[in-house]
Amino acid sequence: MMKTILLMLVMSLMLFSSCLVMQQPTYKSTFRNINSFNNSEKNSFDEPYLKAHLKSGSLCIFTDTVWTFDEETNLIIGNAKLYNTQRVLEKTSVITMNVDTVVLFESNRQLNMENRKSRLASHTFLVVVDAAFGAICTSVPKACWGSCPTFYTGEGDYLFNADAEGFSEAIVPSLEYGDIDALYSLKPNESNEFSIKMKNEALETHVIRNVKILALEKDLSLTAYHAFNDKFFVTDPVFEQGLKYAMAEEGDITDLLRNLDQNERFSLSDSKNMKSKEEILLKFNKGTIVNGGLVLNFRQTLMTTYLIYSVMGYMGNTVSDFLSEVEKNNQILKKHNLIDDEMGGIDIYLVKGESQIYCGSFNETGPIASNLQIIPLPELPDEDEITVKLVLNRGLWRIDYAALTSIVGESEPIELLAERVSYKNEDNQKFLQALNSETEQLISMPGDEYELYFSLPESDEDFDLFLYSKGYYLEWMRESWLNDKNLLRLNSLMENPDRFFRKEAKRYSKYESQMEKIFWSSRIDTENFSSHE
Repeated sequence: MMKTILLMLVMSLMLFSSCLVMQQPTYKSTFRNINSFNNSEKNSFDEPYLKAHLKSGSLCIFTDTVWTFDEETNLIIGNAKLYNTQRVLEKTSVITMNVDTVVLFESNRQLNMENRKSRLASHTFLVVVDAAFGAICTSVPKACWGSCPTFYTGEGDYLFNADAEGFSEAIVPSLEYGDIDALYSLKPNESNEFSIKMKNEALETHVIRNVKILALEKDLSLTAYHAFNDKFFVTDPVFEQGLKYAMAEEGDITDLLRNLDQNERFSLSDSKNMKSKEEILLKFNKGTIVNGGLVLNFRQTLMTTYLIYSVMGYMGNTVSDFLSEVEKNNQILKKHNLIDDEMGGIDIYLVKGESQIYCGSFNETGPIASNLQIIPLPELPDEDEITVKLVLNRGLWRIDYAALTSIVGESEPIELLAERVSYKNEDNQKFLQALNSETEQLISMPGDEYELYFSLPESDEDFDLFLYSKGYYLEWMRESWLNDKNLLRLNSLMENPDRFFRKEAKRYSKYESQMEKIFWSSRIDTENFSSHE
C-alpha cells in the first residue's frame, strides 16, 4: 500500500493489458462462461479455489480443497481443470504442475502456514471477504489502509510514527526493487546496538528479499542525506540556511515549512482535473553557501492510494488476469509510465533572473512515512537571496520542511546486516537467514511483526543511518471493490488520460475529505490480529 500504495509504473501496464483484452472479445466471452465461481462476484467466495496463470497463457483451476504442494520438488498436485489460451476446457483430471511454470496464483482462501516461505505463497494473489477483517472500510472501501512493510525505531507505533515504508511501487514480483529511507530518529544504545520493528499492517502479502542498514560514517558536526538518484551527500549544518519565505497559492506558508515538526503544507485536489499543477516559491538567504543543496521532507497524500484501489476495482474479478499479464510482459514497464508521466513528482527549479534551471525531482511513493532527501543545485547566482520554485501536482504531496544547505561531498555507506531476528518474542534463525540472503525471501502476512537487531562498528566517528529494504508485495483484492468493475474506464486511462483524470477528479473529491480518518483508523493492529490464527 501505498503502498501504498502507489504503484504508478505497474498501472500503466495493467491498462496496456486491458487494451489487449478488450481487443479479444471471443477470449473474454468464452472466459466468462467457464467456472461460474471463478468470474462471478456473487459466487466468488462460495467454493475454495486456486487459480494458476501459466507462462504459456493457459489457466489451471484447482477446485478441490485437497491439493498439495511439495516444496522440495516444487510441485503442486490436485484435481483441476485446464483451459487453453482461448479459455477452452482441455481436460479435467488430477494435474501435477511445477510452480516455476506459473506466473501468478490466485485464491480466495489463505495458504497454509507451512507454505509461507515457498514460491507458492510469494506468488499468490488473494481475494478476501471484507467482513472477515472487520467492517471499518466497507463504507469507504478505497480509503482502507494499505502499505508495504512499515518500519519503526521507537517504542510507539502511533499515528505518523512509522520511520520508513519499503518498496512502495513493487506490487508484483517483476517490480521488485530496493528502497532507501533515512532513520534520523534512531538512537543506538551505549553498546552501539539498536533494533527496528518491521510490520505487516495491511491486507497484503509481503515478500521481503533484504533488510539492512546503510551507515554513513562522518564527522559529528556533519549531516548525511540520501538523494533521489541513490547517492549520499554529506552537508555542513553550520552553513545551512533556514527558510526565509515560502509562498503558495493560498498565501504565506513559511511557518509550515520552516521546521521539521510534521506540521505539513498540502492542498486539496482540483475537483475538475486530478493532474492539475501548482507552484510554491521558496526564498533563502545565500549566506556563505557555495555548493548548495535543497533539503525537503515530504510524503504523498492518499491520492495515489485511491488511484491504485480504483484501478484494481475497475479490473473487478479479472484482476488476476491483468496482474499475470504484467508478469508476462514486464519489459513494457520500462517503456510505459503513464500515470507517473501525467502526475509527476515535486519538480525543482533554481530561479536565476528570468531563467529557471531544472535541478531534478523528488518522487518517493507512499503516504505513510516522510522522506527527508536532498537535491544538489547548480552554481548559485551571485545574489544575497536564492529563489527555488517547486512545481507539483495539486493535492498529491504533503511538505513538512525545506532548507538550503551546503554540500561538502559524496559518501559511500557501510552495509550492516541483521544479527538476529525475533518473531513472537523468540529468535528465529530461518527468518534471519532469509533477510540476509540474496536467494531467499521472507514471506510476511497481515499481522506479522518482526524485531531486527543490528550493531554499529567501532569508530571514533559518528554515523547517520538509512534503511535499505528490497522486495515486493501483493495487494489483496477486497470483496467490496468487485462491484466497481469497469473495463471502459481502464481503457480510458490508456487511450485518453486527460479525460480519465477529469472524470476521476469528481469521484475522488467525494473521498478526499474522509480518506485520512478512515485510512489511519483501518490499520491492522499487529498485537491483536494475525491472519494465521
